[in-house]
Amino acid sequence: MKWSEKSFAVSVILILLSAVRVLAADSGKTGFSFLKVSPGARNAAMGDIGVAVTSSLYGVYFNPAVIADIKETWVGFMHHENIFDSRREFVGVATPLFGGAVSVGLDYFKIGSIESREGPTEQPLGTFDARDILVYGAVAVPVSKRLSMGGTVKYAAERIESQTASALLVDLGARFRPMENVSIGFVGRNIGSSPKFETEKFDVPVTIAGGIDLEVKNMTAGIEVSKPKNDDVKVNLGLERYIMEFVSLRAGYKVGYDEENMTFGVGFAKSIWRVDYAFVPFKSGLGTNHRFALTVQFK
Repeated sequence: MKWSEKSFAVSVILILLSAVRVLAADSGKTGFSFLKVSPGARNAAMGDIGVAVTSSLYGVYFNPAVIADIKETWVGFMHHENIFDSRREFVGVATPLFGGAVSVGLDYFKIGSIESREGPTEQPLGTFDARDILVYGAVAVPVSKRLSMGGTVKYAAERIESQTASALLVDLGARFRPMENVSIGFVGRNIGSSPKFETEKFDVPVTIAGGIDLEVKNMTAGIEVSKPKNDDVKVNLGLERYIMEFVSLRAGYKVGYDEENMTFGVGFAKSIWRVDYAFVPFKSGLGTNHRFALTVQFK
């Protein structure tokens, strides 16, 4: 076994052991649900696959190792309209550095007009809003021609009325290319401290995930399996096909999710500009999830 393959095997084992140890420690309910929602629109349209998929910026959420090979600086912006009058804004940058790549970003969520009650009543006592914030820094390096590794440090905080909870978390990921057009990725996400509101402590959605990605000519296809803490196993399938040099169509399917299954989207690429849109309907008539992302490539 070559050194790179040994390193990959050891990396995967360490990542999985770190995440499995936290998954096994079932200390209560899970909060910080916003950590389960990926940024960007391309991956969302492809069924939220990303552990092994080559990405310019937004793939850091899925697996920090996937940005190790980028050769240009990417700046991304995203606007996300979700159900229950919730909004989300994201800005991030990824650039080559230290022989690999680094990325930093800010994710901001807001849910407004939540009714306040102390019990079952016809009229609420009032309304309040909730705000979530995620700040991250990631580093990814190519260990060899076929192996990349990466890590992300994240500060996550949630404010509900006058109470705030926060946590410092880490993602650890690896991606291996056994062949030029095949990628295999593994990651442990949200490993770290347990936040609390005053005296109420809760878990974050620690997740282990693995996936495989195949790129053939103008098409990308992938499948991933993940296990979040205190949740069912998830299976994600995604497909992207370029129908013209600058237009791509995307679709995906998600298994094991309460409200989501089919996903769709389209992407446009011209010169330094990338514009992506994702359409994710909910199954129970709750509405539709729309995402718009703009990415600028500085060569």
